[in-house]
Amino acid sequence: MKRLIFCAFFVCYAVTCEEKSSETVEVESKVAEQTIDHKDSIPSVIQRRQNEKKEIAPPNAASSSIVKDRTSLSLVCYKNGVCQVKDVRAVTASPGMNRVVISDLYPGALEESLSFRTPKSEKVSVISYEFCKKNMSREDYLLSTVGNEIFFRTDESAKFEKGKLLNILKGEEPHLAVIECDQRCFLVPIDRCVAVSGDKMQNFGNNDTLLLCFESPNSGNIDLEINYLILNINWKHVCIVNVFDQLNRVDIFSEALLKNNTDSDLENVNVTFDFFVPSIEINSDNALKNSSIDSYTHSVNMKKNSSSMCVLKEVKEQKPKLEYIVKIPEDIFHNDAAKEVSVGNLLIIENANKLGIGVDITDSELLIFRQVSNERNFMGRYNLSSFIKNDALVLEIGAASDIIALAQQTDFRKLSEKQSECGVRVSLQNNKTTESAVTVVVDTNSSWKVTKKNFDMLNDSKPSWKISLKPNESRELHFRIRVNS
Repeated sequence: MKRLIFCAFFVCYAVTCEEKSSETVEVESKVAEQTIDHKDSIPSVIQRRQNEKKEIAPPNAASSSIVKDRTSLSLVCYKNGVCQVKDVRAVTASPGMNRVVISDLYPGALEESLSFRTPKSEKVSVISYEFCKKNMSREDYLLSTVGNEIFFRTDESAKFEKGKLLNILKGEEPHLAVIECDQRCFLVPIDRCVAVSGDKMQNFGNNDTLLLCFESPNSGNIDLEINYLILNINWKHVCIVNVFDQLNRVDIFSEALLKNNTDSDLENVNVTFDFFVPSIEINSDNALKNSSIDSYTHSVNMKKNSSSMCVLKEVKEQKPKLEYIVKIPEDIFHNDAAKEVSVGNLLIIENANKLGIGVDITDSELLIFRQVSNERNFMGRYNLSSFIKNDALVLEIGAASDIIALAQQTDFRKLSEKQSECGVRVSLQNNKTTESAVTVVVDTNSSWKVTKKNFDMLNDSKPSWKISLKPNESRELHFRIRVNS
């Protein structure tokens, strides 16, 4: 009986509030704290969002509407795991105060990164907003959506009906929702109420929710752009190189391994993969402003909590430059017998950045395959950055049979307990009918110093020389090296 009396009192009170609605809107319009114009972006409002006082307009300040019409959704994924979301909603605005509820933001949205724009409309004054994390209580959600139509049922066996939520009555458990339906008033336990989602019914509180109050100078349809950051959609760059058997052709596939770690599916979402690694310092106005020139956009469909490969760029039928490499083992210093050293094929693919490999490849993976007839054989998985030199992709593929290399220690001296010096001779023979370039590298991890040599050295972390051999030509490299053990 007390609840019925209270309900009658509330209906009378609602009529009184309606008569004073114009006065309420006028009061609320005076507390506008900021204006979001067309040029605002996520980084320019991050600090302001943290410092501002977010006062929530009372439920009767303006009629609330649940916004479900998404015009577009796009993501920009950066290599450090930061993902920028641009979510555009179609909103029907009225002159003056407007209050909207957006209940299907991506889970994990960072509240301090929220910003709003109306790119195709006049300036909109944002009065206030409140961000409610996923799994907020049903009661809090219902309170935030007073004035909206919801589905409800009077008992567990009844069918769902649609009605307008007028208020929530607190007191003895369970709390009751006051719902108007067919000019009648119902008191319904809140656990029998569900939200309206298109033509479907959806439980309250399943997603992160945004409650937004704004003032519009005109009536009509506007595009409300919501920008925010999330950290649970990320990607890793993978470079796949397919080397053909004759070493005269290389196909390169630059791909993105996308990981959707959210509880939401990605359905026809434009995802931009950006090699830029932005700063997400909350006090940095420059965060996310300078995107790299290396970025690729894909339309993505994938399930929640899953991974998918997206091809960013394909570069086929590249003709690599073929050179050779000889690695002199450190044990040659202690053996005066001549030793044949294996010669490797060195494939050099120039202008790596233009091949879609990317500027920032610190964490990129390199997968190498060897194509023999119709078979594709996996040769190894590596860190891509180890194979990039002077904007060229340099690969060592198999052994060469037409280049012969012999290495021999010519003399050895023990300078101290931890230091020694020796002379080395490397003999090279080119049995090919074309000119060939051979890189000789001393494969040592010790500290070293070359005291004498007959060819100029390369600027490298290990002792190395590059020697050109004409067809059927033989040449010798002589050097003395001092090594600390």
